[in-house]
Amino acid sequence: MILVVAVIIAVCLLLLIGYEIWMVSIAGQAATWDMISNTERCLRELYGNSTQTELKAWLPDAQMNFTDGLIWESQLLTYTENRPQYQNVVQVLQNGKGACGEFVWVFSAFCVAKNITFRVVALGYFVPNIVDHVWAQVNPSHDGTTWIHVEVTDSCTRLKEGSAIEQLWNVTINNNDYYTERHYRMVLAFELNQNGEIVITDVTATFS
Repeated sequence: MILVVAVIIAVCLLLLIGYEIWMVSIAGQAATWDMISNTERCLRELYGNSTQTELKAWLPDAQMNFTDGLIWESQLLTYTENRPQYQNVVQVLQNGKGACGEFVWVFSAFCVAKNITFRVVALGYFVPNIVDHVWAQVNPSHDGTTWIHVEVTDSCTRLKEGSAIEQLWNVTINNNDYYTERHYRMVLAFELNQNGEIVITDVTATFS
């Protein structure tokens, strides 16, 4: 009798664990689709005339490359998880605070303004506050194949703390192994092509 009760309890526990795992999976899938939809929307907004017009007030009127952009951004933003819900990148600059998402969107807006080919890189499976990170790749040569990894948030943070941009090469810049220990299972790159289409590329092999 005791054995039967123990088996029933064990089965119930397994069913409960299975249900919880299923619920987490469903929630993760829903969050992932929301992330993809929001990434596409934000990417299009970066190219909008209103965003670029407002951004001009924040940008030096000079030719700048992507490392100049990191230095510029590091002087304006401070990393924090405690920030409001922003509607656009100009609000981020006005507040001066953000997490990885805000850092990458400001950097991306800079790339649009300075005609630097870029794409936003985010996790293809997404669990808010658990698996949640975003960075960038740039293609200064505009050849569509030579992509340089840019860990925007950590780069700006280190610059703010006194590191020189040269010290970040092959560390937070141009270092595809930067995330290897995190074992990300799916990584997607988002870019807007010349036809105005959002192109999503699986770059998991590059960063895993």
